[in-house]
Formats: sequence, structure tokens, C-alpha cells
Amino acid sequence: MKNQRSEGAYPHLVVGTHPDLGVIAIDSGTSSVVPAAMRSVGFEQRLKCSLYVLRDPGEDAAETVRSIAGLLTSAGFRVRVGLPL
Repeated sequence: MKNQRSEGAYPHLVVGTHPDLGVIAIDSGTSSVVPAAMRSVGFEQRLKCSLYVLRDPGEDAAETVRSIAGLLTSAGFRVRVGLPL
């Protein structure tokens, strides 16, 4: 029997860094819960697309990325930490 959980409820997210934007996250665009979840951990959506930029990335971007990835994973998202872009 196929897994009954909706893929949309558990979107894939990639969290990483960008030289100009700082800490970023990109989602698979599969769920309406993503914008609220991202705002709850300090991201703002850019250009009405799947790109999110952390409002206050702090001093250590790598540590921030790991922390954000952990928070999102514990909230039920599938998260991959991406390489710096």
C-alpha cells in the first residue's frame, strides 16, 4: 500500500548561503505551509517564489545554516544543507 502522507505536507527544503544574500532557503514549491514555517524561523520570501532569505543571519553563517536546518527538520520538513552558491 502506498504511503498515505501527502508529499505537499512535507516539502523538500535546501538551506545554504549566497555571497550577496547571506543565508538562504529554497523550497520545492509543493506546500502552502512553507511561507508560514519559514517566517517562523526568521526568513522572508523574495520575489513571490521559492527563495527565502534570512532576515538576520548573524555572525556565523555556517552555524546559522546548521541551526535552521535542525529547526526545520524537527518541524517535519525534509531538509538538505546545500553548498555555498
